[in-house]
Amino acid sequence: MDSKKTKSAADEDFFASLFVQHQQASSQILRLSHLPKSTVGSSGKAAINEAETDKSYNKGESQTGGASRSTNENVAGDKDTSEPPAKELETADVHGFPKEIPVVPSAPKDREEHSKENETTKGNPENQTSEIPPVAGSAAGGSCTVDREPKWLEKKLKQQGIKGTSYTFLTGDMKEWVKQVEDAWSKPANLNHQIAARVDPFTHSISQKYGKVSMCWAGSTPRLIIKDAEMMKQVLSNKEGHFEKPYIDPQLLVLTRGLTTLEGEKWTKHRRIINPAFHIERLKNMVPDMAAACGEFIEKWKNLAGAEGSCEVDIWPEFQNLTADVISRTAFGSNYAEGRHIFELHKELLNLVIEAMQTLYIPGLRYIPTKKNRRRKELSKMITSMLTDVIRKKESAVKAGESKADDLLGLLLQSNQHSNEAENATTLKYGGLTVEEVIEECKQFYLAGQETTASLLNWATIILAMHPDWQEKARKEVIGVCGKNSIDFEATTYLRTVNMILLEVLRLYSPVIAQYQHTYKETKLGDFFIPAGVDVTLPTLLIHHDLDIWGDDVDEFNPERFSEGVSKASKDQLAFFPFGFGAKTCVGQNFALVEAKVALSMILQNFSFQLSPSYSHAPHTVMMLQPQHGAHIIMYPLTMLNSSKTLNIKQAATLL
Repeated sequence: MDSKKTKSAADEDFFASLFVQHQQASSQILRLSHLPKSTVGSSGKAAINEAETDKSYNKGESQTGGASRSTNENVAGDKDTSEPPAKELETADVHGFPKEIPVVPSAPKDREEHSKENETTKGNPENQTSEIPPVAGSAAGGSCTVDREPKWLEKKLKQQGIKGTSYTFLTGDMKEWVKQVEDAWSKPANLNHQIAARVDPFTHSISQKYGKVSMCWAGSTPRLIIKDAEMMKQVLSNKEGHFEKPYIDPQLLVLTRGLTTLEGEKWTKHRRIINPAFHIERLKNMVPDMAAACGEFIEKWKNLAGAEGSCEVDIWPEFQNLTADVISRTAFGSNYAEGRHIFELHKELLNLVIEAMQTLYIPGLRYIPTKKNRRRKELSKMITSMLTDVIRKKESAVKAGESKADDLLGLLLQSNQHSNEAENATTLKYGGLTVEEVIEECKQFYLAGQETTASLLNWATIILAMHPDWQEKARKEVIGVCGKNSIDFEATTYLRTVNMILLEVLRLYSPVIAQYQHTYKETKLGDFFIPAGVDVTLPTLLIHHDLDIWGDDVDEFNPERFSEGVSKASKDQLAFFPFGFGAKTCVGQNFALVEAKVALSMILQNFSFQLSPSYSHAPHTVMMLQPQHGAHIIMYPLTMLNSSKTLNIKQAATLL
């Protein structure tokens, strides 16, 4: 199969791949409030007005969600000792991650007070501190943020010793960024794991040139790139509540306004209600649905192999379909078919949004009734209507005792009901979710649950095809524990080698290559005072490939580094954070790892596999880390061991 593309197709894929970073560049139109009013034309004023409307949702009502007195364990399962925990956590699970992530309270009151102070001083130079230059327009970073002119921000940062690029009017470093990415993605990578310079070449070059703390420009917004462990911990724990999510392009909010887009009290309320659905005890009941979905795909691949005894499969779209199927089953249970149809519509909507993101953002353009805009609007209405119907049916069935609350939607509704009852009984501050909010969280299930796990399974399969010795080790473990029997939850807890492999894949090929925050007020970060209005990037992929942290074998596939757990795998326990850290740790991390274990184990049970000659190693990003030219694998069905050779699970565990 020819993996080469025409220049036109390659360009289309390239710009689609830039959409997350493109939102930063396109939003510079919205940031014309940096400039004196005399220089802002009518289109700029329209952009500013639209920005205020678009941001009103995702910044939250009171912007109090950033702060968190983190009492939870970090990603390595080790406790944050800077604050005494309110309650001891359960020990870390088999993955090396905490069993349950507690929800922390909202930000300290000073953030709300700061918001009120800002309202009284806005537009009045006499009330502003002399350090801060008077500015025109409203804050681009949120209701509490005063945007400072780029040159003032640059001076403030560089006079403290932070090195980096200099500001270029309006565009910042975006032209150079695009040039480097286009060059890197125009050629395949070598067949090894040194991928950081290809996947994120600009950030890689800046951090290599300027050190652990460096700066560049996303349009007229300064962006700090932080690879210092202690500073990363400060940002991720956000104990002072000085960080918030960066600007979210309004086109993306069509896909979901769920947990990942929220701040403040809204985030706290949603997280508190969603958490119980992802408790490890709840996940045990979902493993049969995961295994059933995987079984159907395995049978399909066996049929493709047929009498020839092998087949070539592009596993990337296969894993996307598999994880969508798993989410449909585990999220909607008996309403699986309806859920699957909803997710198919959501995928179409996602593709249209990505396509729209390829073009320059022009305020109001998405309201023009073009064919694609009409289709996006139609899809959004259809998805909302269908989800409303499914939710109403589920609510009625659970209340009537006709359905158990054992799928994600049922558990979410159950937790929501308990929250409403608690509010009625004790006047609890937050209460439950509205139907509209439950709908947005269902959309979030799909977005967060599908692409992340599909990416993990894709790279795990490719890496095991590159390393047949580890493939065989993992297969022996799976067959020793399970034989030809179906994988259940208990079995996954004994798959030590499979677990180490998945953790090492998450290190080398992090599905999310960076995490972003934005300073809404001045904050002390390490030895630096960072002004408001600065984007902060934690380059996950680069940190996972840092020689100083991981040692000389940093770019080698070595699952043994996780043999004693996550906390002892590197020189710094915070160096591994594929699911985030602290209170904002991904709520679905255990779900993703259990699903990946089940799927990978069942593949190892039934197939050996190797890279196809047509495979081109080219990791790149379109939302998640994925193969640029597909992932072509040759599958060879196995003759399984007789069930009589299956070891008792606990017997097998003693041999591992």
